Amino acid sequence: MTTLPRGLYTALITPFNEQGEIDFEGLKANLEDQIASYVAGIVLTGSTGEGSTLTENELKELVPFAKKVTNGKTTLVVGIASPSTKKCVEQLQMAQEGGADAILAITPYSNKPSQEGIYHHFQTLANSTEVPIILYNHPGRCHVPIALDTLRRLILHPQIAGIKDCSGDLNYFMELCRTFGQQLQIFSGDDGYAYPHLALGASGLFSVASNLFPHVMNKLVQLVLERRFDEALSLHYKLLPLFHALNSETNPIPVKKGMKLLGKPSGSPRLPLTPLSASNTLTLEKLLCVVRPTSNV
Repeated sequence: MTTLPRGLYTALITPFNEQGEIDFEGLKANLEDQIASYVAGIVLTGSTGEGSTLTENELKELVPFAKKVTNGKTTLVVGIASPSTKKCVEQLQMAQEGGADAILAITPYSNKPSQEGIYHHFQTLANSTEVPIILYNHPGRCHVPIALDTLRRLILHPQIAGIKDCSGDLNYFMELCRTFGQQLQIFSGDDGYAYPHLALGASGLFSVASNLFPHVMNKLVQLVLERRFDEALSLHYKLLPLFHALNSETNPIPVKKGMKLLGKPSGSPRLPLTPLSASNTLTLEKLLCVVRPTSNV
């Protein structure tokens, strides 16, 4: 099994300019910000990166561009998503050709496959690549979970290296760690669950909040991984209101507004997502002021 670095992975936004096109200079600045904070990895074209709204030509350009900027300084993970296994294979191959170090593959959404369908979907992806695959369990977006019995079959494939869990089900997560912790890398996919997930045995965190404060989020992850629980818990509770604010509307609506408020490249989300409401913007702005002094911890 391929082992990925432990630690913080930033689920990076895709910044757009006023014309709604990818802001590559802004993307470069955001990538460099993450590298300077020593994150373990960066995730492109995931849910936070609005990957489902990007065209094929944009995907072909985006991954090699990011690979050139990161240049081995951090792990480059590329998200793929489609209800179609065939389209996922095409995305995977583009990502691999562009230089992806790993693939983050979410369960097919919309068509609600059976567990047998999920198994064959991920098997097909694993058979189509030479880079490690991280499965992405998110029943909230995809309507169906990756069942533990299905996972037991999937981990026999050498290209399947890990799983990112966004189920919000702590019992499911504990069973992941208890049953598969020695065979598979398990990652938290929710900032609000980072502390308990890492304490239970997760290898790292795929974070939205680290777009805003990568140094702070890296500190939180490292404190828990080093078993410095009292310090980690104090920081966790300081950040918790921000985590809630980043879930006030569909991701990445709040975090893109947060980036703009901090003066970082962002732009508006693409339709059908719309900018953050005025009331939620006010709440987020107040919380950014609270967390900002922590950014030098």
